[in-house]
Amino acid sequence: MMERLKPSDPMDASAWALDHELPRHLEDAISRMRACDSLAEVLWPQFVKAFCAVKELEYATYNRVISSWEREHLLLLV
Repeated sequence: MMERLKPSDPMDASAWALDHELPRHLEDAISRMRACDSLAEVLWPQFVKAFCAVKELEYATYNRVISSWEREHLLLLV
């Protein structure tokens, strides 16, 4: 909105061939959010910094937990 971009025409086919894609991992999404100056202008830079820090902490906490699938399938192989 701030850059006054015009929306593209509606799509009636698959979008897989387009160059744009969403981040596949939370780490990539956080990096992109930190690098987006336009978003920081709208949301406030301190908010973006705090939000990204919280998401990094959540992701680190998530990665420390062994899931039930990992316990069932991977621990049997040790």
